[in-house]
Amino acid sequence: MNDKVLTKDRIQSVLWTVYQKKGYNELLKCAWELMQTCENKSKFMEYRQMKGEVAEVVLDFGLRELQQQLKPSIVIKGLCFKLRSNKRATTEMDVVFVTDRKIYMFECKSYKNKPKVTGECMLGSDMDVASQSKYHLKALHEYIGKLCKTDKGGTPYKIILFQMSMEGVIDERTEANKKRIPILDPENFISYIVDDYNSSPNDVWNVTEVAKVLEPLAKDSGDVFKIHLNKMIHKGG
Repeated sequence: MNDKVLTKDRIQSVLWTVYQKKGYNELLKCAWELMQTCENKSKFMEYRQMKGEVAEVVLDFGLRELQQQLKPSIVIKGLCFKLRSNKRATTEMDVVFVTDRKIYMFECKSYKNKPKVTGECMLGSDMDVASQSKYHLKALHEYIGKLCKTDKGGTPYKIILFQMSMEGVIDERTEANKKRIPILDPENFISYIVDDYNSSPNDVWNVTEVAKVLEPLAKDSGDVFKIHLNKMIHKGG
């Protein structure tokens, strides 16, 4: 296989074939081999981009596994939408996993050279995962907050940093911040979600009703993403 032509669609196709024939564990082995290749050649831009794409695809297939256990549930990927409170503002969320007990919001990253995580969830020196995710949560809640059964107690949302890299990260945060925004990887995120789900209150969300709100937003994500990307380009100068 010529890995220079491994676009995101191609990566998904290759890993899907492995997943169908041999299951999730074999898919992970294949994905880690791809990740190693990408990190060995990370001086090239195309391989740095592939790292993130491999991580996103692994998260996608892991959530397929979770959906077999946690029903009802839906997965929304690449959700880009305008804020309800400010139609000129946009936000883009990597992955949203909706269950009847909790909504899990994933920020997906793949970094080399073992970056430090400090503060609430500052990855390296310039990636403020905590602030970014809280903004996402605020935007999401504007649309679906009224559907949350707040009398059930507990926390209806969970922010998660999903990271996949050969060396991982150095987590220097307090235990409270580690609990608030856990950093998970392909080896442990499924068991974490299952445990967290099982310990959460029942019937906090009506998954069908949430889907009715989010699926139209997802359908329009492509058009909104063009606006979002334009803003990010101009913001960056």
